[in-house]
Amino acid sequence: MGCTPSIPNIVIVYELVDNSLFNMLHMKRTVEIPLPVRVRIALDCARVYLYMHNLGIVHRDIKSHNVLVDNNFNVKVCDFGLAKFIADLNTGTMQFAGTPCYMAPELFAKRQYNEKVDVFAFGTLLWEIIERKVPHDGFEAGEIRAKVDSGE
Repeated sequence: MGCTPSIPNIVIVYELVDNSLFNMLHMKRTVEIPLPVRVRIALDCARVYLYMHNLGIVHRDIKSHNVLVDNNFNVKVCDFGLAKFIADLNTGTMQFAGTPCYMAPELFAKRQYNEKVDVFAFGTLLWEIIERKVPHDGFEAGEIRAKVDSGE
């Protein structure tokens, strides 16, 4: 909605969106979200991630907690704290970041990776949107890694 790009006090003002996709899907289970609305949300997310990748940016923490949804079911992707430019992947500290429930096998194995880690995470997010289930619910990171490595 506005910004003040004065270094060192950069300020960005956003509209208030108090509903994450995670809350919509899991905390408000009694609220019906018709399949066409969920598909529209998924398509909007896909458009955002494609736009980012076309700019050379990898989000690296795609998950339902980082998708805000307003009262009209418009999507707002947030939390770019782990985002990197594609050219900067596999360099520096915290190179293997993300949330275990959405992490690609190459991240668990600490191998080199590219923007496809977002594609893997989006696939998990897509499953979550359609099924309205929490990915790998109740499993620890090591158990999730074993399931992902074995193709489960």
